[in-house]
Amino acid sequence: MGKDNTLRDTDLASPQTLPGSATFLAEQVPISPVQSAPAHGYGRGKQQRRNTAGVPAAAIFSLRDGRARVCPARIGADGRRDFAMQLSFSIAAVVTGGASGLGAATARRLTAHGVKVALFDVQQELGEALAAEIGGVFCQVDVTSDSGVDAAFARSRAAIGQERILVNCAGVGGGAARTASRDRETGEIRHYPLANFERIIQVNLIGTYRCIAKSAAGMLTLTPFDDGERGAIVNTASVAAQDGQIGQAGYTASKAGIVGLTLVVARDLMDAGIRCNTILPGIFDTPLLARAPQRVKDSLAASVPFPKRLGQPDEYAALAELMITSGYMNGESVRLDGAIRMAPR
Repeated sequence: MGKDNTLRDTDLASPQTLPGSATFLAEQVPISPVQSAPAHGYGRGKQQRRNTAGVPAAAIFSLRDGRARVCPARIGADGRRDFAMQLSFSIAAVVTGGASGLGAATARRLTAHGVKVALFDVQQELGEALAAEIGGVFCQVDVTSDSGVDAAFARSRAAIGQERILVNCAGVGGGAARTASRDRETGEIRHYPLANFERIIQVNLIGTYRCIAKSAAGMLTLTPFDDGERGAIVNTASVAAQDGQIGQAGYTASKAGIVGLTLVVARDLMDAGIRCNTILPGIFDTPLLARAPQRVKDSLAASVPFPKRLGQPDEYAALAELMITSGYMNGESVRLDGAIRMAPR
């Protein structure tokens, strides 16, 4: 360590072991001059040094090109290498539908680990407020617009770098309408409004896949971690993908499509080291449900086997984090629903 508190090549010739026997191994990221600390050793306990990005100096080692490696993989006390993406300031993420609900909870959870987050959403006021709160970047975008999504990724990458994480939460409902029915009063026969069906598919299914494809293409430019991983994608489907109720043809088709493409995308991207998983939430306490009368919410909560309550957005975020950091989880679609199975109506 030089007198100017900068790391030199001779300071760390190999990855250093942190307290708890976690050896930091992989990704190159720019580093800043290390803030003041004792001139001996690399900082232990309360005296642990940090660089200006808030990363323990013991977690980095210098290279001749002035960059550092930060851990996406650890070696535990048992000597086994734990290949998992370690969330830190060196990682960038994009969360679609990130201005509220499940997306906002996920964005907050990622930034709590130091991850740099870009929020993609159509809700400008909410998006800008959350970006200011978490120190992220907001990109107003409609996921049905190819050029709009391109522009959003360009802005995000210019601000926080190429994302290694994509969490797709953007989506719409669609109301209830049977495939074909007869009006009870007039006897008029009518069918499901196909324009509504198309809109739901465009946002929920094609919008999700659009972001997957464009994000994955960007991830291909990244240097892989030691285990070959470049990135992780988490999508949002719904229990309606498997338990579609009467009148939900459009919504169910869109969410079943997301479940259907999950394994295919994981296989498509296996040689690139990019994993893809999907969450199927049950009944969650989100802004969409907040508009419902309390008696309706109480009834919905009572229908959940256990626990008898609505799901909380941070529970979704916790599962998303697990999917991102668990290196062996790939191609999976996981229900998060308190064991509920939706009735026909």
